[in-house]
Amino acid sequence: MDAKQLVKNPYFQAGLLVILLILYLFSPNDSFRLVFGFLVAAAMVGLVVYEMKEGVKDRGIKHELKDTLIALGIALAFWFSLQFILNTSSPISAVVTCSMLPNLQRGDFAIVQNAPISAYSIDLTETEFQQLLGPAEFSANGTNYSTKGSLYSYCIVTRDFFCSDFGANPSNYAETRGPFTFHYSACAIDIKDKGKVSEPCVTSVSFKGNEYPVKLTNDVIVYQPDKTEIYSLYGDIIHRSYFKINVLDTGKTYYLTKGDNNQILDIQVYDYTLQKGNYPISQDKVKGKLLFKIPILGYYKLLLSGFFTEPNQCRMVLSYQYI
Repeated sequence: MDAKQLVKNPYFQAGLLVILLILYLFSPNDSFRLVFGFLVAAAMVGLVVYEMKEGVKDRGIKHELKDTLIALGIALAFWFSLQFILNTSSPISAVVTCSMLPNLQRGDFAIVQNAPISAYSIDLTETEFQQLLGPAEFSANGTNYSTKGSLYSYCIVTRDFFCSDFGANPSNYAETRGPFTFHYSACAIDIKDKGKVSEPCVTSVSFKGNEYPVKLTNDVIVYQPDKTEIYSLYGDIIHRSYFKINVLDTGKTYYLTKGDNNQILDIQVYDYTLQKGNYPISQDKVKGKLLFKIPILGYYKLLLSGFFTEPNQCRMVLSYQYI
């Protein structure tokens, strides 16, 4: 078999893509990941271009165009069939980050279905909902403070005197946003090659006298953040639902979510450099809930989209000792 026949062999093509992905997955650092990630993406594009070029040479442009249109038609029919069966515009989504470890891995394909979502269900008035959108308020040494996002986000970028105490004794702190109180505790984080450390994390939220602990059996949902939000930089977000909020005055529904491997809820995240945070997720932004996952295959989509490097969060896994 000559080189041309070898490249055209589907087993060779599949084997090449598998080997390059394995080299990417076992890369020791981001420099190697950049190289092998680029090679995976280049190989995918290159093989498609090569097949089309050879098809034009062997059968003519009309025949190759016909085959290409047929292939596209089959792919679109498959996609639209999934949309119809699963009742969602985005039936397949790739996991980009490690915010859902250990339950979802980076590179998993999430199969999504539009169906009722399991979460703590609460009712709010429009006034209470607007209060939820306001600043986080907390007390330290008898002094009241107000900040964007959360106490946790604030202490990441500042060295105020209370931040060191917050890190050492998180259970002494809580923050409020309207009728909600976010309670912190010490959570264990297992860091690769370093062992376990302790960090503040939210383990429960109080609302009108009732306490709602982090519940890892609630449904995982896929949603599209608004372009003004910090999470819009990552595309669709796959996080676990925490609260389902029914706004009585307007009849609208919103969700509060949290990544299993994140210390705080999405609404508490705030980037002081970019001056961006997140908001409650409106029902129209929700694409569905996780039905099941397909490991590893999502990497091909990530690498084709240019997500070559691995987030630092992939080296750590958070565990809730108080649940």
